Amino acid sequence: MDIENSNYEAPQTANGRGTGSDSLAAQSILDGGAVVYGRSEPAESDVCDKTAQVVNETYEQAKSYSRKNPGRQF
Repeated sequence: MDIENSNYEAPQTANGRGTGSDSLAAQSILDGGAVVYGRSEPAESDVCDKTAQVVNETYEQAKSYSRKNPGRQF
């Protein structure tokens, strides 16, 4: 999902115009959030990949142990 390029439309008042400074503040917050999300996404992906790798390695170790020690309990 590409939030940085999404177009957010500020709420309209009864006369069809934006709410002025509230609209600008909301847009500023949304823009800031999109920037932070964009910067954090690669780090999150890296952490997820490393976690999956460690879980896979641990699973393989458990399988190897169980083959070498059939019927043995922990």
